Order: sequence, then structure tokens, then C-alpha cells
Amino acid sequence: MIVLELQFDSIAEFLQMGGRYTFHIWAVYALFTVFLTYNLWMPLRQRRRFLQQQAASARREEQRTAQRRAQQAATQQATAGNAGNVETGASAPPAPDPEQKSQ
Repeated sequence: MIVLELQFDSIAEFLQMGGRYTFHIWAVYALFTVFLTYNLWMPLRQRRRFLQQQAASARREEQRTAQRRAQQAATQQATAGNAGNVETGASAPPAPDPEQKSQ
């Protein structure tokens, strides 16, 4: 069985870390904490940004598709209206002949 022994007799002695190198040791612990936090946080932030960009892109594409469908439907209706007149042979009524009225 492994028994761990503390190297320091009190918390104050632990915080002092031997006196002379205290600042350097705690500065390294602080930097380690900053870097660790940054390395955990940045991928989450980038993932969130990526998902937001993908959602915005999908919304834009859906809007474009809806606009294209609306334009195609309007074009088909206009074409169908003109095609109906051509297929049935219907045309605009003939204009009256001005010479016939005077006689």
C-alpha cells in the first residue's frame, strides 16, 4: 500500500513553496491555468460559431430556393396564360375597320 506524505507542515508553508522561488512557481501555475482554460474554451467557441454560420447559410439557401420557386411559378403561370390563347386559337377580337363605318 502506498502512503503519501505531505512535504509541507502547513498550508502557509505550501503557499510559500520554499520562499525564494514562490513567485515563479505560482506564475507557472497561473499560466498553466490560463492556457488550459483557453484550450478548452476556444474549440467550443469555434464550434458554436461554425454551427451558427452553417445555420445562416442554410437559411440563405432556403430563401434563395423559395425565391426561385416563386419566380418559376410566376413564369409558368404567365406562359400557361399565353399558351392557352395560342393552343385554342383564341386571339384578341379584330379591330373595327374604319372604312366600313363611313359607308
